[in-house]
Amino acid sequence: MTTCTIGFLVFDDVDEPDFIGPLEVFNTMSDIASRTGNSSNNTTVFMSLSGKDIIGTQGLRITADCALVDAPELDVLCISGGRGISREINNTELLDWLATNAPECSWIAGLNAGVVLLSAAGLTSNKKLATHWSASHDFTELGFKSPAYTPSNYVCDGNLLTATGVPAGIDMSLWLIGRLHSIPLALATQRAINHQRQPPNIALAQRI
Repeated sequence: MTTCTIGFLVFDDVDEPDFIGPLEVFNTMSDIASRTGNSSNNTTVFMSLSGKDIIGTQGLRITADCALVDAPELDVLCISGGRGISREINNTELLDWLATNAPECSWIAGLNAGVVLLSAAGLTSNKKLATHWSASHDFTELGFKSPAYTPSNYVCDGNLLTATGVPAGIDMSLWLIGRLHSIPLALATQRAINHQRQPPNIALAQRI
């Protein structure tokens, strides 16, 4: 049985579409696995710094399952973008938690401008990155070199995954299912959510 725990870090003014797409991907895969007798499963958990509910950029109230200090052992840590990034890059408590705990995860995923927060925590040094084009000024303000534009909508460098935007986050999550579970489950999930885009290299996910 392959069970993966996937944690979504949320904060006030997080961009809801960044994590809703991957959340649908991971949960849909679990539904498919359950209905077909496959033993694979994903457990998703929402974490905020204090454990309190937060309000996203679009006004969605998000209930946190736990505070960061109470987070379970994670296989995947997902960091979304949003207007709140400009505030959280100066949140030393959050950055310290990321710097200490993110390296313990099998995979770290920066969705959209969430990669800026990962960079502020010192987790992207010498890594190839993808992020939304509008995040370039955030990197400059932090004193980091802005990621070069890449035609790839997501990039994998070691255990760090970064995606350029909302559709790219879905592509990246489907690719990750191929690594965490199996390519057939990734393809079945893509069909179930009627995702017409062809995620790059999804059929090669287990061989990269």
